[in-house]
Order: sequence, then structure tokens, then C-alpha cells
Amino acid sequence: MKRLWSVLKRLCPEFKRAFLKLTELYLFVNKLEALDLRPIACQLVYPASGERWTLEQTRRAIKRYKRFLLWHYLDPNRAMNPSQEVDLVWHCHILDTKKYLEDCNWLFGYVLHHFPYGKAL
Repeated sequence: MKRLWSVLKRLCPEFKRAFLKLTELYLFVNKLEALDLRPIACQLVYPASGERWTLEQTRRAIKRYKRFLLWHYLDPNRAMNPSQEVDLVWHCHILDTKKYLEDCNWLFGYVLHHFPYGKAL
């Protein structure tokens, strides 16, 4: 394995950096898959007020929310406007402040702030 690594490094000077980026992405995707958003799903299916979502609608929206988080990870300086559906999931996540702070710090190492004016930082 060490020999293969040294050969690859010589063949492609950028290999190590690309390999590390792919490794980081793989780890982030695994974190996203492990992210427990069941409490947020409960808020959407059994809200205190407003319209209830179906389980299928909730699963789909949470999947899209996780995709939104992935896009933020890939390009953190890009202004992204989530769909209404994703924004509602994000709001429910934010309202569980302790969980949201823990999840953001675990995923990104910082809090993903929400600016309802059209830009996420």
C-alpha cells in the first residue's frame, strides 16, 4: 500500500490533495446520513399549529434539506436560497436550538446562520 501511495504521488502531484478532499467529502456524507432529524420530522408531521405533512412529504423534504446542507458544505461562500419546503425544515431544525447548534458544529465546525433575506452564511 505504501508503495502504491508513493507511485501515485509521483505520477500526480495533486493526488494527495484530491485524495484528502474526497476523503473529507466521504466523511461529511456519512455524517449527513447519520444525522438524526427525527425530532424535526415529528414537528412537521405533528405540528402545534398549521398544516400537517405526510410521512412521505416529510421524508422527501428532509432528504432535500440534507442535500442543501451538502451544497453548503461544497460551496460555503455561495448564497443559496432554499425552496420553501427546505426552508421550513431548516426553520424547524433551528427552533430546536440545542440540537441545531450541536448538529452544525458536528457537520461544519460552525453554526450555519439563516438570513431570511436570501443568503446563508
